[in-house]
Amino acid sequence: MSNVRRLHKLLQMTSLVKPKLGTDPNRGWQYYAIHLANSYVVKEFFLTANYQSCIVASEKLETEVGRWALEMRSQDYHELYTHAFIGMWAAFEAGVEDTVASVIERDNQAARAAVSRFKKDRYPIDMWPWSRTLCAEISQKLDQKARDATPNGGTDLFSRIRTTCSWVDVPVDEDSNLSIALAEASMVRNIIVHRYGQIDEGDAIAIPSLSPWVGNVMPIGQEKFIDYYRAITGTLMALMRGMAKSRHAGA
Repeated sequence: MSNVRRLHKLLQMTSLVKPKLGTDPNRGWQYYAIHLANSYVVKEFFLTANYQSCIVASEKLETEVGRWALEMRSQDYHELYTHAFIGMWAAFEAGVEDTVASVIERDNQAARAAVSRFKKDRYPIDMWPWSRTLCAEISQKLDQKARDATPNGGTDLFSRIRTTCSWVDVPVDEDSNLSIALAEASMVRNIIVHRYGQIDEGDAIAIPSLSPWVGNVMPIGQEKFIDYYRAITGTLMALMRGMAKSRHAGA
């Protein structure tokens, strides 16, 4: 299942109304996927404040929910922040994938450059323009290629994104701070999704900042949640700047 379809499935549970954007999906196609992803990320970010307000109100009623709320607060809202973080990450992944797919769908030169990374005739260029589904597939496959082509591409997600984007002529500037921050966020996301959040020694070797929690689940409170939010939105903004500098901006 593609990241885009995973996001759509997730949103069926978390949102009934798609955000209305000022960006035209046709004339502003270069930025639409990024704007949509950022809209979902911001929505998830502010969802935490809404939940906290409800929890505080329920505490005063001394109901069953109130006792549950006390437990939530005693854990610094870890479960709440974890939920919102995973929601933000889903939007982020889908936005990056959809941006690359949009370039491949709209630009023949970028499409040719993209398919040159695969075996001959894997994606016949004479059949271009391709369907949106196929463009999304190529975008996913490019990310896998970029993982192998990027130094430490298994951990340094920001550099991997830069590699993928460079193959479709979107120049994303290097940013060491974003690389470090996004690498930790990506690792924690994978740990949450695949290992119930428990950090092992290998994680700590790859991301030393996780060392204090080896053998345990790292608490995600407000400070850590905001760090990951900034890593995600910072990467989306870097992608936006790259698109604005690219030849696609005038298409």
